[in-house]
Amino acid sequence: LTQAGLGLPDRDYYLKANFAAQKTAYQNYVATMLRLLNWPDADKNAKDIVEFETKIAGASWTKAQQRDLSAIYNPMSIEELKKFAPGFAWEKFLTEAKMPNLTRVIVAEKSAFPKIVEAYTNAPIEVIRAWQAFHLADNAAPYLSKPFTDAYFELHAKTLAGQKEQQA
Repeated sequence: LTQAGLGLPDRDYYLKANFAAQKTAYQNYVATMLRLLNWPDADKNAKDIVEFETKIAGASWTKAQQRDLSAIYNPMSIEELKKFAPGFAWEKFLTEAKMPNLTRVIVAEKSAFPKIVEAYTNAPIEVIRAWQAFHLADNAAPYLSKPFTDAYFELHAKTLAGQKEQQA
C-alpha cells in the first residue's frame, strides 16, 4: 500500500510557495471540471478539494524519502494494519479490490499512512464525493468532449509540462 490522493505531480506543488501559480491553476482546473460535470457549487468544492489534497500532501513523503528501500518495506498483517491506521474500512476496501483473502500487506510510507487515513476520515462526505467525481473526470478527460480535453491540456500539458500547443 502506498500514499495517494494528489492531483498535482508531487506534494511540493501544494506545500512550497514557488508552486503557488500551479496550485492556483489546479484549483481553477478542478472548478472547471466540476462545472463541466454540472457539479453544484463548483468553486467552493474546488477549494475544498484542494484543501483536502493539501492535507494529504502535508502527510505525504517526499520523493527522496520514497527512494529509501528499507524505509518503504513495512510488512504487516491486516489486523496490524487496522490498528496502525484505524478509521478506514480496510476489509471492505480489500474485498472491493478483489483481495478478500489477503492476510499481509506492505505499507510503503509508514509514518504518512495514519495521517492520510485521518485526512480521509475527517473530510466531510460531500468533499470526498466531489473529489472522486473530479478525479474520475480528470482521468477520463483526454477521451471526452472538447471542453474536457481543452481544460485537461491547459493544466496538465501546458501549465505543468510546458507544452506550447495541443496536438491535433
